[in-house]
Amino acid sequence: MTQLVFGQDEAVLQWALAREPDGLTLRGATWAIGMVDRHNNPVGAFSILQVSPGGVEIGVESTGGITRQVLRDLFAFVFLHLGASRCEIVTKRTNKVMKKHAPNLLGFRFEGVRRDWYGPGQDGLAFYMTPQTCKWIEHDELRSPKAA
Repeated sequence: MTQLVFGQDEAVLQWALAREPDGLTLRGATWAIGMVDRHNNPVGAFSILQVSPGGVEIGVESTGGITRQVLRDLFAFVFLHLGASRCEIVTKRTNKVMKKHAPNLLGFRFEGVRRDWYGPGQDGLAFYMTPQTCKWIEHDELRSPKAA
């Protein structure tokens, strides 16, 4: 069973950067959430970078073990705890796994191409999600603007 680890931002970022040194989203992360297996071995990291007053960008580095419960907990943190109005993932065109999983498994919607996002000639593909379109949280938990 995989579970999330909060409050260990520096250790989580160091683990993720050791695996993906060019990870743009991992640098300057506002929050870093680790994933550990049942033996407490690190198996993944999520970085969450505030990119606008209501928007965050999520970076993902994983060796596997992203369960439905992990996704429920992650998106509850993003949308219910942080109160984000949107989150996005940007991935390299060559990342076949994320190109498939972002829209199909995770529920993100394709937004467009980010020209030269990863450097000259290395475009990024942007995917987004809002609390209303997120399939991982209970929608009755969303706070209406009038109630806030």
